[in-house]
Amino acid sequence: RILSAFEAAENELDPEKQKALLNFVVVGGGPTGVELAGAIADISRTVLVDDFRRIEPETANVMLVEAGPKLLAAFDPELQARTQEDLLELGVKVRLNARVDKITEVGVQIGEEFIPSACVFWAAGVQAAKMQFNPPVALDRAGRVKVAADLTVPGYADTFVIGDMAAVEMEPGKFVPGLAPAAIQEGKRTAKNIMASVRGLKRKPFKYNDKGQMATIGKHRAVMQSGSLKMGGYIAWLAWLFVHIFYLIGFRNRVSVMSQWVWNYLFSKRGARLITDRDWHLKSLILERAAEVGGTWRDNVYPGCACDVQSHLYSYSFAPNPNWSRSYSPQPEIFNYLKDCVQRFSLESHLRFGVDVKSADWNAAEKLWKVETSNGTYHTQFLAAAPGPLSEPSLPKLASLENFQGTVMHSSRWDQSFDFKGKKVGVVGTGASAIQLVPILQKEVQHLTVYQRTPAWVVPRPNRKITSFERHLFAKFPALQSGVRAGINFMREIFVIGFTRPKLLRFLEFFIRWNLAQAISDRELRKKLTPN
Repeated sequence: RILSAFEAAENELDPEKQKALLNFVVVGGGPTGVELAGAIADISRTVLVDDFRRIEPETANVMLVEAGPKLLAAFDPELQARTQEDLLELGVKVRLNARVDKITEVGVQIGEEFIPSACVFWAAGVQAAKMQFNPPVALDRAGRVKVAADLTVPGYADTFVIGDMAAVEMEPGKFVPGLAPAAIQEGKRTAKNIMASVRGLKRKPFKYNDKGQMATIGKHRAVMQSGSLKMGGYIAWLAWLFVHIFYLIGFRNRVSVMSQWVWNYLFSKRGARLITDRDWHLKSLILERAAEVGGTWRDNVYPGCACDVQSHLYSYSFAPNPNWSRSYSPQPEIFNYLKDCVQRFSLESHLRFGVDVKSADWNAAEKLWKVETSNGTYHTQFLAAAPGPLSEPSLPKLASLENFQGTVMHSSRWDQSFDFKGKKVGVVGTGASAIQLVPILQKEVQHLTVYQRTPAWVVPRPNRKITSFERHLFAKFPALQSGVRAGINFMREIFVIGFTRPKLLRFLEFFIRWNLAQAISDRELRKKLTPN
């Protein structure tokens, strides 16, 4: 919803509505509210700063509203003051002693002031889910069950209530905070008390071990306190990272999370943002002429059909696939990957199959596209044309071809039911498709003739099998696959130098000629396959 607000503001022409879209109000000055306000301010000033043309994300107005006199009420006063200073430095407006009276669809009412906002986040506490006891039990103001010292419900000796549902009184008027560490400790004590009851032993009372509290403020700031230890800033942020890694279950899980954090910290500005429109009720349609998705990977099913770009790069950055079988994926895998993406991102309801687009005209007065299709007329503000430049097979217009008595087929319309065994076959062309098709086809036919107009340079393709161990690593550590992808992309970008400095291509030409000589011993055939 946060990212969608920026997208909506980019397309909003009304200045007042645009301002409301860029107003983010967080209600509640506890750890959740502080972390959320800091995160919104941080991404608007760093991550999103170069993503838009019409708006300036860094001008977004982030407001943190707290009904009490201080932020982080459970923290030391020194850390409370530091938290407020850090938030102000990030551009967050802090409102203390401010009570929210009303929240509407268009904003929030704070006393006599109304703040227009499309995004209001409530972080001012939660209320326990209602539990029905007969006879009734004592509850606190938040609806939590007041439990005994051993975490059982008074009057229900074998019923335990813990976590956010329980009000555990440590001393008169002082209760265990509703935090995850407290719930973990309560769970452990409950398990031990249950085992004690099974063995006929006496249950022990719960004793809360306060290990301290932490709260992050943006990308590299935090505050923490544990006993007499108090710290803030970058050191506290590193401590926060360490503690969260430490409490994760399993070594592999810790390494996975750590690697992802390091990657996101270093490349936060380069990641892809996938923004769905569900919360904003925007209507989007994908019109497809065929009966299913896939494009070229649906239509091209000839033997040997595969991609000439490495698998880890030939995939969406926001939808990595750790299960590629080879360095260069075959057609069935890519086709299945595309269908999987449709399901993963719930695109089925947006797709319309069997729809042929006849025309698209821009109406300047209405600022809308008029799209005429075989399924009716659509009007839309945004139109993305992605029909594919090579979607139609191109056969030469030759009279002799029309009179040919044998079977004629295009590689992009391959007839998989046709049996080539024992037949004389001619292949016209030595382009990318023929390079993949010919080596496999020649093993089946009686005789194969290849008709070539212009030879092409062919670079060896090291298409090795990706091991199951590698696939396991990519699944467990996505950042590792992202690193491999970045390395592949970097190496391919280097080849651009050859187009700006053609002399450098001579080294590549020497390598290709050597590879051709190794593969083909027939000098005359090698000469025919060497470009001029």
